[in-house]
Amino acid sequence: MEPSGVFNMTAKRRPYKTYSKEFKLEAARRMEASDRPTAEIARELGLRRNQPYKWNKGAGVGIKGPE
Repeated sequence: MEPSGVFNMTAKRRPYKTYSKEFKLEAARRMEASDRPTAEIARELGLRRNQPYKWNKGAGVGIKGPE
């Protein structure tokens, strides 16, 4: 057992998930067509709540900002 606050430096980091452009566009379509908060839809799609905003900023996918 490791003491509190000590990190196991040998642990492997999980690889980043990658999503197709089609998935991102579908996520954007759902968010544009819904009155629900983007974070809720992102959670439904298995995304972190801020991921759609990053896609929007980086690629201009067309996802609405926070309400």
